[in-house]
Amino acid sequence: MLLANKYVAETLYKKLGRLGLLRRHGPPLSSRLQASADILNLPISTQSNCLAESIHSSVNNIADPEYKRLVIHILTSAMRNAVYFCPSNIVHPADYHHFALNSNFYTHFTSPLRRYPDLIVHRMLLFNHAQLPKLSDLDSIVHLCNLKSMRSRLIQRLLERTAVHSHLFSSFDSPLCLTAHITRLYETKFSFVILDYNIEDDIQLNSLSISTHSNSNLNSNSNLTASLDLWVYNYHFRSLSLLLNFTHSKQSKSPTTPASVFHSYKILTLSIGSKFQLLVSPLSPDSGPKYTYQLLLA
Repeated sequence: MLLANKYVAETLYKKLGRLGLLRRHGPPLSSRLQASADILNLPISTQSNCLAESIHSSVNNIADPEYKRLVIHILTSAMRNAVYFCPSNIVHPADYHHFALNSNFYTHFTSPLRRYPDLIVHRMLLFNHAQLPKLSDLDSIVHLCNLKSMRSRLIQRLLERTAVHSHLFSSFDSPLCLTAHITRLYETKFSFVILDYNIEDDIQLNSLSISTHSNSNLNSNSNLTASLDLWVYNYHFRSLSLLLNFTHSKQSKSPTTPASVFHSYKILTLSIGSKFQLLVSPLSPDSGPKYTYQLLLA
């Protein structure tokens, strides 16, 4: 299939020159990719002539399957979406390149029953120059194809999120204890992914909820709660430091004696790739695929 699409793209370009309908995929966003690679200690070069090879080599050298999944997810998020284009709108043929497939020419040809661009390409192969649509019409077709493709991706993601949410809501007692990984950090929030269910979301630090396990060193009259007192985003190390306040409350045996309360503090540092536990509670499906989260501390 890929070979057929590549061959047709080359044939189309040779026959029609700059009036064909091709598909290109630009290289990843180099600044975002390099920042992630530096934090993950991946030897990735963003030079265009060796980028794909260095990504492939770096990922294949990761032994831990879970960490490899995370790295692939983070690197994929830096990738651009492939788009349809008319060669007449791009000056340099080098920009026709399809990065993911490492092909100088590519188009969609093999699925005319389910994709309109494939049907257009079939017609172009049969037409001569006099039968081709005007350039302005072709630009409109390209714009429409890209718009529909983008909407299709958004709908597919929403359907996947809805299916996962419905499964979690109906099959498990809430909340669920799931493993999450940090994917991006900001001054006031962090992004995470739950790889097992492909759940991606953000947590705002000013509304971070924290849950603690029961402490085995405390008796049944003891209570332990935790809250976030302060956070600091470190630009140099690209990390978040959270100052956690643990409140220990111990009830007195005498009803007339007030409970004793004392505090302890802990600094939790988060960086891209950090693994942590989340208590995930799916909300009612009536609200859409939404969840509430609690950071779980042992």
